[in-house]
Amino acid sequence: MIAFRAARAHDLERLVALLQDNALPTADLAAEKLRHFLVYAGESGDLHACIGIERFEAIALLRSLAVASAHRSKGVGRLALCAIEAHASALGVKRLYLLTTTAATFFERHGYRPITRDCTPDAVRRTDEFTSLCPASATLMTKDI
Repeated sequence: MIAFRAARAHDLERLVALLQDNALPTADLAAEKLRHFLVYAGESGDLHACIGIERFEAIALLRSLAVASAHRSKGVGRLALCAIEAHASALGVKRLYLLTTTAATFFERHGYRPITRDCTPDAVRRTDEFTSLCPASATLMTKDI
């Protein structure tokens, strides 16, 4: 059974390694950002998947969806997305935004739609992901939850 749990401070090093293995940005990650991250961990403590949000009241930036290579094509990414959407909704988030360079098709299959950068709320526009970590060529997407 695949179950996601809240990330803990001791997960940070392994979470960063998983993101790096998936060529995702890690420069801004610190223990305090983990409070809205979810992980799927094996019995040995290895992280098989992670996903997170940066919350700004009723909107949030979805970030860092990563699945370990041994667990891909098994629905883990879809389950991670469902878990973080439920987490965000429980916090009162109504709309999610994300930036992607490689997974637009995946996110479109799950109800996200591409938008132009001028449609981005200021809170999201000020994040490290938006200003420096993701290239200007990244696709900006959104979904109401």
